[in-house]
This record gives sequence, structure tokens and C-alpha cells, in this order.
Amino acid sequence: MFDFSNEKVDIKCDCGKKHFVTLKQVVNRSLVKCSCGVSIQLEDEGGSVKKSVKELNAAIKKLDDSLKF
Repeated sequence: MFDFSNEKVDIKCDCGKKHFVTLKQVVNRSLVKCSCGVSIQLEDEGGSVKKSVKELNAAIKKLDDSLKF
């Protein structure tokens, strides 16, 4: 089954370098260190990412279950 928490999104440091993080890292408020020395604290404002991942995974599971014979 597909798990949206493993999907990657990109974030940019102030120096312009792009970093790829998983949605799971965002939910867990991970700290990403850029090679320029800046630490980027990931935030899930209001738990919206966590809620969306949960809803998407439930929808995919429901679709998967409905396609099984």
C-alpha cells in the first residue's frame, strides 16, 4: 500500500539551497541542517500535514479495499 508520509517535498534555505524532506519529517518537526551552517526547524502548523497524510492514507486504503475481489 502507498504511504503518503514517505512523499518528499522541497524546502529552500535562505542561501537558496534546496533540501528534500519527507512529510513524516515535517510531522515530526525534524531539524534540517544546510551546508551553509543554517539549521531549519520544520513545522506542521496546526497539524495540517499530519491530518492530510492520515486522510489520504485512509482514502487510498478504502480505494484499495474496494478494488479487491
